[in-house]
Amino acid sequence: MVNILKRHPSFGPSLIVDGLYFHVRCGAHVLNLIVHEGIKAVDSSLDKIRMYVKYIRGSEARKIKFTSYLEQLTQVTSKQLRQDMPVK
Repeated sequence: MVNILKRHPSFGPSLIVDGLYFHVRCGAHVLNLIVHEGIKAVDSSLDKIRMYVKYIRGSEARKIKFTSYLEQLTQVTSKQLRQDMPVK
């Protein structure tokens, strides 16, 4: 892709230093950077949620009590309380 752009007559000649430092990032990498910026915005909230999940999962009595609270909800869910992996 980079080589094609460098050779293109309408683009290539306008590159500084003949395109020596021209770089196109992978779309997945750009998406990853965007997601990390979004996570930074809610990082303190995610840390609190992770702490609460760890606390609830730390005791069988707390798990049972949490399950009883879930049963009282009007929305039925099949989701379980799971520990995620922090991405930094």
